[in-house]
Amino acid sequence: MPDCIVNASPLIALGLVGRIGLLERLFDSVVVPQGVVEEISAGDKDDAARCWLEGEGRRWTVRSISVHPVIAGWDLGKGESEVLSWGYTLKGHVLILDDGAARKCARSLGMACRGTLGLLVSAKQQGLLDAVTPILHALESAGIWMRPELIATVKRLAGE
Repeated sequence: MPDCIVNASPLIALGLVGRIGLLERLFDSVVVPQGVVEEISAGDKDDAARCWLEGEGRRWTVRSISVHPVIAGWDLGKGESEVLSWGYTLKGHVLILDDGAARKCARSLGMACRGTLGLLVSAKQQGLLDAVTPILHALESAGIWMRPELIATVKRLAGE
């Protein structure tokens, strides 16, 4: 299995539906840059992602990294910029990003990336989930908006 570097929004979304543990089942290691930790720690103290980072997820956190000049030009948030900079440094890692501009940056630099929904599809394909549809409904109930076309594509890819 590859390694991954994860941004705040996928951690938050997976936490909302009790699925952060999928990261450790899908990847050999999980890298969470300090900038991502700071973004999540600024939120609700009862947030599942924050609780994970303060507990078992702490072992995956890494220091902040100087934002690479190529990435700085994209004018992204601190977390996205650190995820991309770590990815630029640690070749071969999969970047877990939901932000469209950050994903575009990753692709333009030849870095592999996936979003939260792609992780769910991978988990279903690997037998780690029975179905993605209930999780999609849970994400929507938690306030995560997804385009109907995207939901349809995810269900199709998951065979549902």
